[in-house]
Amino acid sequence: MSFSDYIGRFHPVLVHLPIGILLAAIFLECLSHVKGFRKIRRTIRILLLLGFLAAFASSLTGYLHAQSGEFDPDLVIAHRNLGIAVTIFSFLAFLLKGKKKTEIRLGYFTSLFALTILIFLTGHSGGSITHGAGFLKMPGAADAEKSTMIEIKPEALLYADLVAPILKKNCTSCHGPSRQKGKLRLDQPDYIQKGGKDGKILKESRPEEGEMWRRLALDPRDEDHMPPKEKSPLSKSEISLITYWLQTGADYAAPLSSLPRADSIINLLQGTRDPAPPQKISEPLAIPSLQILDEFRQAGVAISFLSYGDGRLSLSFINADQKKISSLLPRIASLNTQLVEIKMPARKLLPGQWQFLKSLPDLKRLSVENSNFSDADLSALTYCQNLSYLNLMGTSVTAKGLAQISMKALRHLYLFKTSVSMDELGPLQTHFPTTEIVLGNFEVPTLESDTMERKTKYVVPK
Repeated sequence: MSFSDYIGRFHPVLVHLPIGILLAAIFLECLSHVKGFRKIRRTIRILLLLGFLAAFASSLTGYLHAQSGEFDPDLVIAHRNLGIAVTIFSFLAFLLKGKKKTEIRLGYFTSLFALTILIFLTGHSGGSITHGAGFLKMPGAADAEKSTMIEIKPEALLYADLVAPILKKNCTSCHGPSRQKGKLRLDQPDYIQKGGKDGKILKESRPEEGEMWRRLALDPRDEDHMPPKEKSPLSKSEISLITYWLQTGADYAAPLSSLPRADSIINLLQGTRDPAPPQKISEPLAIPSLQILDEFRQAGVAISFLSYGDGRLSLSFINADQKKISSLLPRIASLNTQLVEIKMPARKLLPGQWQFLKSLPDLKRLSVENSNFSDADLSALTYCQNLSYLNLMGTSVTAKGLAQISMKALRHLYLFKTSVSMDELGPLQTHFPTTEIVLGNFEVPTLESDTMERKTKYVVPK
């Protein structure tokens, strides 16, 4: 970065000074004609001088800032000319202030009127450069545009009908026709393929491994994360759509119907990412046999009923005798629809024994963290179509294994300390569009009352 570029970066800071100072001078001029406020006239000329100096500094830094080439030339020229006009008229008003001749006073008030209009026009043109031409749309129109549902037609194109609207809403204010941060535009396919000043953002052979995906997958607090933290973040469904587009080759003309796993994307857009629908109130079930319950209790299994008089229950094997678990598995199958939750952390079952889960169609929560549950056992979960919570922390399951199963009711999936990486999270999220997937590596925020400061981010080892 050159010294002139560095000075130019002060423009967004300085540009607000002449607006505030000059508008204050104009307001005080109007107020000074009210009886009782005439003494403030002596300060108006000082404000006009300060406003002129601030406008001059703002124009100079704005000129240097525009040399970066990140902005639309036509908008820059209009904004530059308006800024220069503000500088000239503020100086003219400063020179004419206090003169007694009627013609000069008329010129003074004319310059103030013109200055007021120029300030607003200059601010609007600057906002168009920074935020896009439509940033001052009426709230109703903007909200209607954002909330418009995309109609899924048989011939819908993945990029043009689904991905491009996301980029337009979230990215083109900084990477579009009016502004190109990093000399990158994301409003047209040719510009996306070209990339920016740091090179291409899509890998030709594997687009999902390019810079575009890396920026989206970063921690939102990272300086390189896109969109930046001062902008609204992309929703999980929007990230899933872009990820799916990258995974399928970043084709700009492919119909959605011709691509693999298109049904997942269609479900995503039809609202299946919304919270799980309200559960119907079910009739209470009969209490299980006391003999069976005693067997579980004698083996150290904790039993909890969901509600009084209802046979639906939860089994916790946290303190269970490991040697007796194998003999209890057939008993678990006998509970069938009555069992809605199982907690089996750090338990080691024999090969194939995890298949007992096949007999539990109404199981809703399963915790097998730090157990020997593996990819070979995942097939049993396809029979648990009501499962909404699954904790696989510390197991040997992989993203490849999880991609082979389908669980439409799943809402929470915990994969902390597994082999699933951040790079695999996007594709996995696309496969489970209705699921919140947690990989861990949480960071505890530093409070003002803390007495110790950690200089480097702590990442929990896998």
